[in-house]
Amino acid sequence: MVVVVEVEAAEVVAAARRVLTTVPYGFFTTLGTTRPSVRMVGCLGIDEDLRVTFGTGRHTRKAAELRANATAIYAAADLATGAAVCLYGTATLDEDLSRRQSAWVPGLARFVPGPEDPEFVLVSIDPDRIEVWSEQDRVQPDPFGMASAVVLRSADGWAGPTTTHPGR
Repeated sequence: MVVVVEVEAAEVVAAARRVLTTVPYGFFTTLGTTRPSVRMVGCLGIDEDLRVTFGTGRHTRKAAELRANATAIYAAADLATGAAVCLYGTATLDEDLSRRQSAWVPGLARFVPGPEDPEFVLVSIDPDRIEVWSEQDRVQPDPFGMASAVVLRSADGWAGPTTTHPGR
């Protein structure tokens, strides 16, 4: 039996927000020179538009790759509920001292001495596409368990959902 669950764009965005605020870490993907580069990062904040921010070093591989191509993906999974979210968009490097100070958490001190260190920069991914699968939030497009709900952002906000299932 196929279970069809109808959802609105706002429900998909809400499910994404729940997962992103529940899970402290995610995987950040950039386009390397010969293949994608993936690394785990610690989320420092999520804004109202689902922009995820984390810290990195000015001279890291991810920073260099973003300078060459700002296309990026941030993915997170809530293993307790089996939910997953992928944000596709454009990432930016942010060197603003006041924002670095606001985002600073003590755990970053093992990487850089403090937010004033010029090596420390913020990365924010501004998503224009979100893919979500969450049984808990009832975001599970037909065929059940085989596809994610997809919403796309335009000047008018989030629209959709569609599905990642081929042919739908």
